[in-house]
Amino acid sequence: MKEPKRVYFKSGKQKQFISHCKFKISLSWGQFEEVTQIKNLKSNYWQEKASLPLEVFVKLCKLINTNQILILKKYYGQIQDQKIPKRTDFGSGRINITEKRLFLKQENVPLPYCSILRSCSDKKKKIRFPKVLSTELAEEIGIHLGDGFLSNKKYDFRVKGHKIDEREYYDKHLKKLYFKLYNINLSLKEYKDTYGFELYSKGLWYFKTKTLGIKPGRKTDISAPLIILNSGLKYKAAFLRGLFDTDGCVHFYSKSRKFAHYPQIMIAQKSSILIMQVAKLLRELNFLPREYHYQQYSLISINGYAQLKHFQEIIGWNNVKHIKKVAKWKEDMATVVYRFASMPVEHGEGVQLPPVAPFF
Repeated sequence: MKEPKRVYFKSGKQKQFISHCKFKISLSWGQFEEVTQIKNLKSNYWQEKASLPLEVFVKLCKLINTNQILILKKYYGQIQDQKIPKRTDFGSGRINITEKRLFLKQENVPLPYCSILRSCSDKKKKIRFPKVLSTELAEEIGIHLGDGFLSNKKYDFRVKGHKIDEREYYDKHLKKLYFKLYNINLSLKEYKDTYGFELYSKGLWYFKTKTLGIKPGRKTDISAPLIILNSGLKYKAAFLRGLFDTDGCVHFYSKSRKFAHYPQIMIAQKSSILIMQVAKLLRELNFLPREYHYQQYSLISINGYAQLKHFQEIIGWNNVKHIKKVAKWKEDMATVVYRFASMPVEHGEGVQLPPVAPFF
């Protein structure tokens, strides 16, 4: 049986195309869906939760009397075959799938050979470089793209974070990580607004740019290196852990209730390319990320109790500030659940508790 075709647009362009169609015929969303007879046009296709079926794309092009090829060129669209997804690919069924067995089967991957030029200082300090892609190295790459900066003019490399919230993370985790990977004993110190380190190493610069393929300079258009994108699931999870440890955040907010109960994990970057890659990696690990692109930055959010539990199991954190925040939320939620469970029936009637079954 031949699989149906779908139209895939560059991120943000599908929304622009549908908005253009709606503007051309000057109808409300309800009238627009009624005229086109396309269900969930706004909630599904306009919000880019799903790609456009080919028949829907053709119908919209006919509606505004526009050539399909011109639309594909203007909005960076491609027509491709797509298998029909199963119901378990979405929702709670998808989140409950874990990849732990696959993680265990994957061995460390040899890195591509590239000549690394070392300075006399590198040799004196006995700096060494990994020969295989390990989970520690994948995590360090994520840390680099999060809090790090690699100069394109000098051999400078620096990683700096919040001078209060992330001091413990730098002291207890990063220091050990860089010693294990590169035999570098970091000299951590407090700067004006940050806490971290600065290194001058010709060998480290060549290793990161030539072997790992990380682009030096400003991180406006930085992207994840191919060594990560083409790696196994455990390396992708480790990379995301380093990135979310340094640039991500987790918070809880009130969703029509008096207490902050609903979890949300977020990460923002100036590079829309990196955000699109991170969203793809998260989907490969059975997450349901929401992707947003603005003029100055792009961001991803992962929402809900089940996804938070899945994040803890598959990716997790090494940054103490995130771990403590989640632990505090669990304590608060346990207190709330106990308080409501202890209420008399007449007081608790009509009170709807948040679905925190994954944790309690």
